[in-house]
Amino acid sequence: MRAWLGSRDDLFVVGDPRQAVYGWNGADPTLLERLPDLLPGTSVLHLDENHRSSPQIVAAARAMLGSGDDGDMRSGDLEDAPPDGPDPTLHGFEDVEAEAVAVSRWLRRTHRPGSSWSSLAVLARTNSRLGPMANMLRRCAIPCRITTSMGHAAGSDLRIPGEALALLRAQPTDRALRGALAELTVRLDEDGDLVNARGDLPTEGRASHGLAPELARLADEHASEEPGATVGTFLAWLTANDAEPGAGDNSYHGGGTPQIDAVELTTFHRAKGLEWRAVAVIGLEDGIVPIAYAATPEALEEERRLLYVAMTRAEEELWCSWARSRDVQGRSWSCDRSPFLDAVEDAIRLARPDGDVELSRARVEDLRTRLLAAG
Repeated sequence: MRAWLGSRDDLFVVGDPRQAVYGWNGADPTLLERLPDLLPGTSVLHLDENHRSSPQIVAAARAMLGSGDDGDMRSGDLEDAPPDGPDPTLHGFEDVEAEAVAVSRWLRRTHRPGSSWSSLAVLARTNSRLGPMANMLRRCAIPCRITTSMGHAAGSDLRIPGEALALLRAQPTDRALRGALAELTVRLDEDGDLVNARGDLPTEGRASHGLAPELARLADEHASEEPGATVGTFLAWLTANDAEPGAGDNSYHGGGTPQIDAVELTTFHRAKGLEWRAVAVIGLEDGIVPIAYAATPEALEEERRLLYVAMTRAEEELWCSWARSRDVQGRSWSCDRSPFLDAVEDAIRLARPDGDVELSRARVEDLRTRLLAAG
């Protein structure tokens, strides 16, 4: 940057440390704080007012982020700031299907007469929740469209043939993902058969049409979230996203296109910079939010900032939900809700001294389920 500036000092920088969610690409929440030291003479203007979200949503998101200093974003202090709105709601469900049913009902109730479906959105940490959600909306005759973090839309299929995974699993788990894929690079011959870079059929058999670009796309998507991606982290990510053989049964079916009024279904990363009147943030289970491979304190803090981004996409209404069980490759997994939601629940309760009956009921039911699961 210094070489780019030369002798000039006409640099103008805009950013929000709380939305630094691309650490793999150099995003660092401390960069803005350090900029005045790196470039002496820099003037700093703090934009501390949130002009998008209601005070209730801002308070819940701040609580989840663990921010309490006076410089935090707030809402409601200016004449043109958003007015008060309903408290965010937290919901736990027995499984992913029950969650999808409840979100569909909420979307229909929230869709006000005369308002557009495109003012509503459903956000998830990983792609695995978007397919089942889209299928449920289709069954409920609610128009929707999906855009994932790599920009592919409704109609995509996450199925990867088993022979491709077998080839990948034969690689050392600590090997760099890019290097492993370069060695396993494949192309299709004129008949649509899978061949390797030398033109030979792989020993594991033949694969379905379109394997090479699909595998590359998924690898790019994983690498966009995981610095230093390895074969092991990629295989774990595929499992978390249900992108295994047979996962195509939950392929994305949307009833809308970018030109049609429809509910937007997208990932947290893809939602950055966007906004909707009402947002449902789903799939908030521990191991997904935060993601299981976020093993360092820095990675966990980035996961927290990522949820902050998702929550503050909502202008007026915010729904947060999780499922107590989910199916992966035909196996059912018991889940706990994201630990990030504890602070959100406390913030909502503090905002209503008399207590929220529905919130209390949901909490009691969640605790009852955990006790039963623990025996």
